[in-house]
Amino acid sequence: MTPHFAARSVPIGRVLAAPFQIETPAYQRAYVWDTAEAGRLLEDLTTAAEAAAAASAKGQDVPEVADFLGSILLVDRDEAAAQLQGWPFAGSARTFEVVDGLQRLTTLCILLCVLRDIAAANGEPANARIDRAIVDNDVPCLRLRDEDEAYFHGSLRAPPEGRGAAVEPSSPSQERIAAVRAMFQKALSALDAEQRTQLADFLIESCFVVLITTTGIDRAHRMFMVLNERGKPLARNDILKADTLGRAGPAAAGVCAMWEAMEKQLGHDFEMLFSHLRTMYGKPSGPIISSIRAIADSAGGAQTFVAQILKPAAQAFDDIRAARGERWPEAEQVSQLLRYLHWLPSNDWVPPAMQYWLSAGQRQGDMLAFLKALDRMAYGFKIMGLGAGKRASRFAAIIASIRRGENPIGPGGALSLSGAEERTIRYNLRDIHARAPIVAKLVLMRINDRIAGRPLGISPDTFTVEHVLPRKHNVSSQWRRWFEDPAVRTACTESLGNLLLVTKAQNDKAGNQEFMQKHAIYFAAGQTPPPVNEDLRGARVWQPEDVQARERLLHAHLDAIWDLGLLAPAPAVEARQEAPPGSPFALFRRVRGLRG
Repeated sequence: MTPHFAARSVPIGRVLAAPFQIETPAYQRAYVWDTAEAGRLLEDLTTAAEAAAAASAKGQDVPEVADFLGSILLVDRDEAAAQLQGWPFAGSARTFEVVDGLQRLTTLCILLCVLRDIAAANGEPANARIDRAIVDNDVPCLRLRDEDEAYFHGSLRAPPEGRGAAVEPSSPSQERIAAVRAMFQKALSALDAEQRTQLADFLIESCFVVLITTTGIDRAHRMFMVLNERGKPLARNDILKADTLGRAGPAAAGVCAMWEAMEKQLGHDFEMLFSHLRTMYGKPSGPIISSIRAIADSAGGAQTFVAQILKPAAQAFDDIRAARGERWPEAEQVSQLLRYLHWLPSNDWVPPAMQYWLSAGQRQGDMLAFLKALDRMAYGFKIMGLGAGKRASRFAAIIASIRRGENPIGPGGALSLSGAEERTIRYNLRDIHARAPIVAKLVLMRINDRIAGRPLGISPDTFTVEHVLPRKHNVSSQWRRWFEDPAVRTACTESLGNLLLVTKAQNDKAGNQEFMQKHAIYFAAGQTPPPVNEDLRGARVWQPEDVQARERLLHAHLDAIWDLGLLAPAPAVEARQEAPPGSPFALFRRVRGLRG
């Protein structure tokens, strides 16, 4: 008797490959995930990939990580193929309808497309495994419905060089796809090439699903109802809630009331609270459910855990995520530093902030100093390109210091950057856009607010970064006459002094044009340029000495914000480390006529 279904645990790369050509049938709903759901998936994947890589580097067994992505239900349209040995993996490429798992598959395809596009934008070699998981033998591995398919192909699946004019989303599902793509771009642009390759390999090889395949839509519908008979799948907090209430005894009613109040208060972010709490208690990479159970046990039981640990943590998390500093002296400065920290594409700074928030009641005046030091460190880590694992280790040391009752702020405290780290920050700032475009934009945004003399409340998504001296230009252009030395030209191009904040439309229009054509776009009538651009308003030339002068101006602002020593005279050893003889930066500084 021929079986009519098969179930097998397989890596996601096996699903996004021949013979599977997955299509979205007409009865499927459109894309409904938002950035919160996609963000949680990305965080799980990056955390698990980092943990797996760290364990592998040490020759250890890969720890238990969040690498199971649930079940996916497909219908093989070719019923005859079910008779083949090894079905559904046997046979030629053919169409499968996706009955359950479309939201996850779509989100993973968005993620793969973004990884491919970032690599292409950075001039990195193409990753054939990513390409095959997007399109295999000229056929998309996942096709959406009708208009969504046209939008998805034109905006994401087609390689950047093969896309036409930008396609605007025309439906709520397309707007959600665009929002998730933008969120992924922001988060993944902060990773270096090795980290992104590591994430892609982990996703394709080590993230498993239970692939259930059947023939005939009636069978698929019955299986779908069995798989989803409980309705919405249980989230972690549902499991923890049931476990906690089950152990609360006579206090269960009160515990339930507190729990539900926190669920209402935090909404989608309630799940994130448990991840942060796990980190605060020294279990940053352990399974969340068992870690929270252990924390509750050590607290003395369910009622004590919820009332004395979970509830205060929920309030602190709510204040921090909303940037509410009212309980502290200098409340507006506290709130603004939290807003700046929320600009960062990762939230690993939140657990130490929560720990201090909960521990600093007796030292209220220290909160502003703590957040200034945390802001300096968190942005410094991003400028350094520090990986998630190393950042987690440093932030864990801050939490441990606070829990021991130590002061993490002072010299030598857990929030101090070492001399080597400060030197790396200074070095990386010289070509920060080439290293991390999103970080370069955030650095310029911070300078922009300082020049304005107040926080402007502008979202980083408003602007892109523009190179005044373009990376590419005609050999006969004025740029080649102003920047004759190739090494100096390269150093000037990537210098912070050569970067502006502009809208995407301005960036596209300015392109590789000559300076005065660009200048007219930057300062067009009726537009208000960002303050960080204003020092170019009166310029009529843009030469190496102009780039150098503006770099020093911007470095002075960064020193005022983060005290990085950018303008301090460097010791001889440090100078050799930061600009080796013969390097573009050393040549840049030897150009005749450079202004101080």
